[in-house]
Amino acid sequence: MRAEVKITTSIELDIETAARWFAELDDDNQARFFVAVAKHSMAWPQYGRDVQWFRVGSHLKNCECATEEARQIVRDMHDGLVNGTH
Repeated sequence: MRAEVKITTSIELDIETAARWFAELDDDNQARFFVAVAKHSMAWPQYGRDVQWFRVGSHLKNCECATEEARQIVRDMHDGLVNGTH
């Protein structure tokens, strides 16, 4: 007789750990991450994505917790999107 047992483990994933894991990925996998984010965001209500990304940008622009380094990452990605040849 063979029994099948399913074990589920729940872990708390804080922002710092997620950020470190993302930063350790190479450019191909970081790009794949954004592809996956775009796919999952399709489940948000209509106009939810546009509003959410506007709010994130506004937060990075205006919130005291944001940094110039964070804003520069977004600018650099935009520059790569516009001018990149990869």
